[in-house]
Amino acid sequence: MNKSDFNLASEEKILKFLDTEVGFENYQNAIDRGLERLRPIFKSLIEKINSKVITIGGTNGKGQTAHHLAAILKSKGHSYCLWTSPHVVTIRERFHSHQGIISYAELENRIYRLHSKLINESQVLSFYEFLFYIFLDWANALDVDYFILEVGLGGRLDATNLLSPSLCAITSVSRDHQKFLGHHLKDILWEKYQISRPHKLLVTALESRYLRKLVKQWASRDSVIHYDLFETLIVDSSHNFSERNTFLASQLAIELGIDRSFAKSYSWTPIIGRGQSITHGGLEINLYGSHNIDGMKKLMRMLCAKDFPEKTMILAFSMRELQDIRTMLLSVLAFTRKRCKIYVTYFDNWKALQKDQIKFILEELGSEQVEFLEDWKEFLSNSASHSHPKKILAAGSYYFIGQVYQYLYSH
Repeated sequence: MNKSDFNLASEEKILKFLDTEVGFENYQNAIDRGLERLRPIFKSLIEKINSKVITIGGTNGKGQTAHHLAAILKSKGHSYCLWTSPHVVTIRERFHSHQGIISYAELENRIYRLHSKLINESQVLSFYEFLFYIFLDWANALDVDYFILEVGLGGRLDATNLLSPSLCAITSVSRDHQKFLGHHLKDILWEKYQISRPHKLLVTALESRYLRKLVKQWASRDSVIHYDLFETLIVDSSHNFSERNTFLASQLAIELGIDRSFAKSYSWTPIIGRGQSITHGGLEINLYGSHNIDGMKKLMRMLCAKDFPEKTMILAFSMRELQDIRTMLLSVLAFTRKRCKIYVTYFDNWKALQKDQIKFILEELGSEQVEFLEDWKEFLSNSASHSHPKKILAAGSYYFIGQVYQYLYSH
């Protein structure tokens, strides 16, 4: 995506309408309502699907795996529509195809038309469900070879699970969204495993032997065909999380009929918020969405393997248990070993961790390596104007990463 792809006025117009008419996502309400309520609403859209459906679930790595798979399929001349969530810079990222992301004009048209249709039918959908409804309507009109679906929260009760996949995958499982998915890894895995289907292939890349054993047992019981990338030695503990996502995407492509050697050797450009580098004045900034404990640890391991080129880190977090934030910061400290300066900041979003909470955690942490940053925009501006090139890593909440992108686009 480049600057010409983003229009702040159009973005704000769409988000204002959705906020006013649909409301932002309330996970608990969506989970309480369940999928059975959605089936009659989505029935006509699902009946029109002639494409193969690939569903990708997991705690971390879903987006990278889905985009990598899509890129492989496109390179071989296949058409696809790709659903991902959340978006980082623009809401249009959720609507991706082999032709690119949906235009503002088309998205607006479908939002207004389909919202009016649902109102007339007295149907109510959540923010996520409504956007997925639009996605299916849009994707059906394109008549593509594949639907690639990144699961949102969990799997069992996610709107993407209304569709029956030809192929599905679980990238990783760790503790996140415990309020909705449970506090035990077995419970979280169970929610994600529910995207699988009898007699269909489930490909997994789970590092934990305990979780791999559980999936193997469940798959055998449920007649799910299971392919474990760790047990087949395609991946192992020496591979970083990004490499594992790459191997998983390649294996999915192979299962869809892509030549093995091509799928494994295909090189791919990282997507928004997942590792690309942006040059801004005298600044090189790398952005990674690492919003939970496991994601932060995996990011740190990967950077350490590259000798940690960034000497400055800016972190910002969404609201979550303060103990989780402490654990993430302790992980960063353990891996960086004083090789870089760490700034923790806050950003303008109702889901952001508040300033006083950040200061409380940092005071409790008591590390001279970590400092509170009042104004991250001013910091980036000063860094960009510096005469010597400076590398900065921005990580944490995807909402924060999105704001950094928007700031860089507008300056």
